[in-house]
Amino acid sequence: MLHFYHDLGTIIYFGGDGNTNRYLQDMVILDPQWLIDIFKRIITVLPRHQQWATLKTKWQRLKEEGILEDCLIDHMWHDLLPQKPALLALMEMFDLLCPQTATEKGRAGYYVPACLQPCSGGKMHQELTGNKSNITFYIDLHGFLPDGLFHRLLVHAARWSQQQSGQTPHLFYRYGNFSLDNEHHFQLQMQTTKPVCIKVTVSKTPVISLGGRRDRGNIKDGQPDPKASTSVQTFLADALNELTLTWIHGIKYEFSIVCPCNDLSPAADASRCCHLLPLEDCLNESKVKCNEKQVWVDTEVFKTWFHSEMKCNMSKQDEATNAVSERPNHCLTEASNSGVLTTESTNGVQISKTRIYGNQPCARRDMYNISGDLHIHVQDMDLKEDML
Repeated sequence: MLHFYHDLGTIIYFGGDGNTNRYLQDMVILDPQWLIDIFKRIITVLPRHQQWATLKTKWQRLKEEGILEDCLIDHMWHDLLPQKPALLALMEMFDLLCPQTATEKGRAGYYVPACLQPCSGGKMHQELTGNKSNITFYIDLHGFLPDGLFHRLLVHAARWSQQQSGQTPHLFYRYGNFSLDNEHHFQLQMQTTKPVCIKVTVSKTPVISLGGRRDRGNIKDGQPDPKASTSVQTFLADALNELTLTWIHGIKYEFSIVCPCNDLSPAADASRCCHLLPLEDCLNESKVKCNEKQVWVDTEVFKTWFHSEMKCNMSKQDEATNAVSERPNHCLTEASNSGVLTTESTNGVQISKTRIYGNQPCARRDMYNISGDLHIHVQDMDLKEDML
């Protein structure tokens, strides 16, 4: 019965046999709007005049580093402390936050990318400084890149990098720096200029030479291992496939590389070049045609960036993506174990009357984009957008 009303959108319940979280097993939320208001306390940084003086350093850390300390949660949820474990489990399920695994003793914290704001100073510029040996590719979303998608991808990356390396990620506004292992790092940067995309940079930790007098103190940069860049690309493809299947249906993306025409190096920044080349074509073909300059581009250098198994992996990922994105543009009803997904088409505009929480799509009469900046209310086929 609880699952029935959950699918109708009347209540929120994630218990049952499929969920092993003991806090969610016994939690039933009767008012979905109440849950959104509770989450807004966390993902909204209060103005300075509303912050307690004793917690200003905690607020500043949340704003600039995206780290939410446990004591600040107790302050914002002072009236909800008995429900705190279950609410945090829900936020983690929605990819709004992920726990810190490497923290100081007695100082638990969470990464909350949605709280990051632009900050003055050169701290971010120092993080973005790279070298020509880095491997750089892009996630091209064809002009549509909502902040909510990038924030959820940062949460996935923070969780995965901590599992891989055990080291602390560093988050900034529209940017994240993560460790893959002791020698490799990768960065994700949201680019809002043309082309709108996510920049992915895989780098290797520089080595300071202690040899002879001439070499002493020199920093040697090496190209990352192809297995490292392949591992990062595979992780990003899996994360994006999961998000498109469970949250933002119909979005299309492809991995790309900056076209090296106009005398730009293969690792050049996309902001200096307005067109990209599909990564799959570069790995499968010996040369790819640049339609902007009407020239052929030799792709041998790109093939050295990734492992030989990359071609097979990308083919499987493309098949999974096409199975979701290539749907007929007419009324469609798809049955699922957790509910029904109904999509209607009106004058060529596809509208999904769906509400999605966690990993299970459920038929709803409205939809909330909790991790983004907009609350989209869908009812009787009328769309209204209100700022949270």
